[in-house]
Amino acid sequence: MRTYDHGGDIFAEEKRPIDFSVNINPLGMPKAAAEAAERAVREELTYPDPFARKLTAALSERYGVPAEHIVCGNGASDLMMRLCCWLEPAKALVPAPGFSEYRRCCEILGAEVSEYPALEGNVLDGIISKALECSPDVIFICRPNNPDGGLMRLPDVEKLARFCEKRGIVLVCDECFLEFVR
Repeated sequence: MRTYDHGGDIFAEEKRPIDFSVNINPLGMPKAAAEAAERAVREELTYPDPFARKLTAALSERYGVPAEHIVCGNGASDLMMRLCCWLEPAKALVPAPGFSEYRRCCEILGAEVSEYPALEGNVLDGIISKALECSPDVIFICRPNNPDGGLMRLPDVEKLARFCEKRGIVLVCDECFLEFVR
């Protein structure tokens, strides 16, 4: 059995499997999205705005966050790579299981990567214990965790943020799918 990172190679198999390594709608593209894509292809004669000004302004208004605090990218993988290039961590702590891009991006840049157990017992205690052991520059958490959907409680995230601040550790909290949580 083969294992893959984010975006598995479904084309290598004779019988095309369902790919759970990517977040693609199994029902296909919604009609409104297809129409918007078709309209954009017909109407646009330039590259997209590299600073995503309209999107940034809309996100700023919707979430009440200053526009200068928003960075848009080509999906979470692109943003993780940009973040890692900016941080240049020597050591990183990532969830296991977890979104494979955290590890991949850090390793590409030569960082030593350690894992904390994302499914066992008190996740916060596991992160802090492992952080004290390996002294990371950056800790990645995912709310809800990908792939299992576990959700670290907000008070625990706040405790972890205080822990990281005291030790000069950057805390990256990936909440790409938080809006799917009730």
